[in-house]
Amino acid sequence: MTFRLRHLLAALALHAVLLGLLAGGVQCSVKPLKPPIITGVLLDPSREDNARRQREERRRVEAERKRREAEARSRAAAEDRKKKEAEAKKKKEAETAALRQKQAAEKKAAEEAARRKREQAEKAEREAAARRQAEERARVEQAMQDEAARRQAERAAQAQAEGERLDRVAEWAHALVRHVQNNYRKPPGAPDAFACQVRLQLLPDGTVTNFRILKNCGDALLDRAVEDAVFRSSPMPRPADPSVFESDLTINFTP
Repeated sequence: MTFRLRHLLAALALHAVLLGLLAGGVQCSVKPLKPPIITGVLLDPSREDNARRQREERRRVEAERKRREAEARSRAAAEDRKKKEAEAKKKKEAETAALRQKQAAEKKAAEEAARRKREQAEKAEREAAARRQAEERARVEQAMQDEAARRQAERAAQAQAEGERLDRVAEWAHALVRHVQNNYRKPPGAPDAFACQVRLQLLPDGTVTNFRILKNCGDALLDRAVEDAVFRSSPMPRPADPSVFESDLTINFTP
């Protein structure tokens, strides 16, 4: 068994005082004094140890309680922190999702606006191209009509000019026929009426360079008579309009 040190020291000091008094023979002159009665309590080591263990147990329990409370507070703080972090994360994710959704909507709106603008530009370009094509077709058609009208006018003018020229050629040819008729000598016994077609080759001064009967007169004597008349008629009369002169001319001769 063990005693607490302070209790042991107190008991030893008390015994030492008592022993000193007895050894010195202290006496009272009047009457002897009774030594004081010191009441001491002898502690039961087992009870003290139990009390100590109880105190330690209480301290341990208190410490365990505090530890558990601290752990509970730590867990609560951790859970609260996790909750706040989760809420913050959720909020951030929601904000991010909202931002992405906004950006996607803005991008879609911008793309839609760009598409509409592009379609409008393409439509305007198609319409402008269609107008240009229509104008070009109209211009080409008008040019073709103008050209056709010009050619028709030219043909009409040429036809008129050619008709007028042919009329003048016909007049000249008729003059040549009258001139040959004046130089024609009827062969004896030849008919009075006949017709033949002759081809003349002339110089600009009217000289006959060649003669050929294309359609005979019906008799060799008549053919030679017409040929003699043609060469006697050389030079032939020139046309009044030099532009109608032809070096190769075909005429129908009748006496």
